[in-house]
Amino acid sequence: NIGDLYLDNSVWPRSALDEEAIERYRDCLEDLPPIVVDRETMTVLDGWHRVEAHKREDVETIPVKYDSCPPHLFIAKAYVLNARHGLPVDNNTRDQIIVDLRQGKDGYNPMGEEAIAEIIGISQQRVNHVLI
Repeated sequence: NIGDLYLDNSVWPRSALDEEAIERYRDCLEDLPPIVVDRETMTVLDGWHRVEAHKREDVETIPVKYDSCPPHLFIAKAYVLNARHGLPVDNNTRDQIIVDLRQGKDGYNPMGEEAIAEIIGISQQRVNHVLI
């Protein structure tokens, strides 16, 4: 049920919804892939535009794929999922995620470059370049 979903701006790698994407999605709701939601918190990690399209069509349910992710990695997971399809997320956002993971955030331990590279899906050399 869409009402059970948690749309948390702090874990969304975009600054605004794309109205053109929402309108395109409204025309093909049945053909869209499931959104990705953290099982424990019901936080939407991927699919904000799809959720909005369903809302605008007054559809109360949406296909969901559940994932389990530690909260401090929500933004990184959301970035990775968004980078694989649809509207690209800018490199400045990616770079800020890398810096946040390296420094540690919300009481979590800082992560090493190798772990960050694996999570974000880029080379360790690229992570190092961002952190210099």
